[in-house]
Amino acid sequence: MRKATAIELDDAQRKKLMGLAHSNTTEVRLARRAGIVLLAADGFDTHEIGEMLGVGRVQAGRWRALYVTGGFKAIARADREFQNARDAIARRAHRCRTGPARWRTHVLDRAAGAAQNAARRDQQTAR
Repeated sequence: MRKATAIELDDAQRKKLMGLAHSNTTEVRLARRAGIVLLAADGFDTHEIGEMLGVGRVQAGRWRALYVTGGFKAIARADREFQNARDAIARRAHRCRTGPARWRTHVLDRAAGAAQNAARRDQQTAR
């Protein structure tokens, strides 16, 4: 069995993550990520973190690994990049709406730089 990477936080990092995890105004996704990192720093393994927070072990492991490689900016930046891609898809879809909403996913992918699956989900929800 693989051993998860240990996370060590200094007091400033821990304080910042605690503030995010317990804030009422922080996005739920970012608060959950902060909670994952805090529990990982406290020595819990990925399975335990998943059970405690109600997320899958894969998701907990990915955010843990992302924090190890990129720090706080990596877990905070993920939302902005995803949101920018979604906004670009929405703008492109709005311009394409002449008649029935039938968009080609590869066109949306190229325009937004988004993953093909995200474009398909947006296309299906617009129907």
